[in-house]
Amino acid sequence: MIVRPRTVAGNSFASAPHCQNRRMAVPRAVVPLVALAYGIAVLVVKPWTADPSTTYAAASTLAAAVGLVAGIGLLASGSALWLERGRDRAAVLLVLVGVAWFAPDWLGWDGGPSIVRSVAAVVAPFLPALLLDLVATVSGSRVARLSSHVLYASTIVISVGRALFRDPFLDARCWSNCTDNVFLVDADQGTARALDSALPRVTLAAGVLMISFSTWRAVTASPAARRAELPLLVTLAFAGAAEAAYGLALILDPAESAELASFRALYLASGAALSLLALASAWTIARARQRQSAVARLAADLEAAPAAGTLATALGRSLGDPGLDVAYPVDDRLVGGDGRPVAVGPRTATPLVRAGRTVAVLLHETDAVQRDELERELGSAARLALENERLRAEMLSRLDDLRASRARIVETADAERRRLERDLHDGAQQQLLALSYDLRRALSEADDELASILHAGIDEVQAALEELRELAHGIHPAILTEAGLAVALRTLADTAPVPLDVVSCTDERFPAVTEATAYAVAVEVLEGAGEHGIAVRAARLGDTLVVDAEGASVAPTIHLADRVGALGGTVAATSLGLHVEIPCE
Repeated sequence: MIVRPRTVAGNSFASAPHCQNRRMAVPRAVVPLVALAYGIAVLVVKPWTADPSTTYAAASTLAAAVGLVAGIGLLASGSALWLERGRDRAAVLLVLVGVAWFAPDWLGWDGGPSIVRSVAAVVAPFLPALLLDLVATVSGSRVARLSSHVLYASTIVISVGRALFRDPFLDARCWSNCTDNVFLVDADQGTARALDSALPRVTLAAGVLMISFSTWRAVTASPAARRAELPLLVTLAFAGAAEAAYGLALILDPAESAELASFRALYLASGAALSLLALASAWTIARARQRQSAVARLAADLEAAPAAGTLATALGRSLGDPGLDVAYPVDDRLVGGDGRPVAVGPRTATPLVRAGRTVAVLLHETDAVQRDELERELGSAARLALENERLRAEMLSRLDDLRASRARIVETADAERRRLERDLHDGAQQQLLALSYDLRRALSEADDELASILHAGIDEVQAALEELRELAHGIHPAILTEAGLAVALRTLADTAPVPLDVVSCTDERFPAVTEATAYAVAVEVLEGAGEHGIAVRAARLGDTLVVDAEGASVAPTIHLADRVGALGGTVAATSLGLHVEIPCE
């Protein structure tokens, strides 16, 4: 694209309204009509037919063909771009470049009106400045824009000064026009020679700047902008190289002539570069129309009620940005179509507004999206589809919040169980052990009657200690935290009142809440198992810990389903028993 779009809501060469008001109809016709008239005049008059050659186009049939293709191509592409709406500056610049390109042919029109040749002499030097202005328009660089302003000022001084003080009849190096200058005020050859010497240096500087700014834009542009602008940037850099070479050639040999092969070659190179520029501009127009069609198709797809969650894919395909995401504002955050939070990151955020309220936010590469174009193409039905997608995302976000809240409750409960287990182990259990130790010391010094009482006390303390250990283990087994699920299940199998066969279990460690839930599954089904017991398998499958419990009387309970569901997992009854999937990431 030729104009760099603004971050969120800027116009660019890739956006254009389909309609216009009646007041704009007449002005819109001016540029194409002027370009058409100028092109017809060039084709009818053929000002390069002099012999000997007073123009490069007259040097050969090839040169004439290249010159015509370049000039007519620029006039045509500029007119087409103008009719695309919203691209006025670039369109006018392309047309003016075409006008300036043909100016040397009018300047060398042998036998032509003096006023035409004199005006052409004023216009011809502006070709490098116009091309640099076009580079600045493409790149959007303020430095490039400032440089083009400086170059315009320099060219105006040189061109007007030559018109006022240069008498072509007194110029020993003239070859194209040695007679006509209707603007001559005072034949000051010293001033004329100084201006003639400055012109190629300005041309050289313009060419170097064109190459620099085009290259810099190609390197620093976002991927989306680079894909759109690269053909134009390459052709402008090529044109800048041709202008720089032409300026250098004039500095080295001021005696310019169509008879010199070096200057003829430079003319052909410039013509080829400008022909490619016209072709690249036409490609830009075609791409803009293609994207408009894609956006229109997108609007039609949205009106046809697309499947939920497919909006981002459809938008990315239509706008040429496969990494595009659609986010929706929910409370103080942005969520995707799946309801999960979305990070903006280095991407650009473009809001889509409906009735003064942001319905969705597009997250995309810089310059990939033009909001004006989207808002123009997306009708009310399409916006309704966006609203439906937003409501679905909000619902999923609330559901995700609910799941997260339930998971936090489970995690908090497990943490509290671990704390209680530690308190029992480090507090009551240690106190009972200390009491048992004191009783044993007292027993060694007691008589028979007291010894009998102490023996009974020691037995009661020992029984209380065993009950406390079982209670602590039931609250949260310490071995689960210390050694992991596999060891905890095997330990449970050793102490279970009914057979528990741990057929297989991964030794991988998982988040504490995941391991606690898997262990709870085994305990729950073990409590309801018959005398034949159960067989347990635990393995990781992707980001899920899968637990299978097989047994004749194994069945899911509401308590177990709630605990697993709180983590976003599932519990299902199978023909063999129970199948549980627990997220582990």
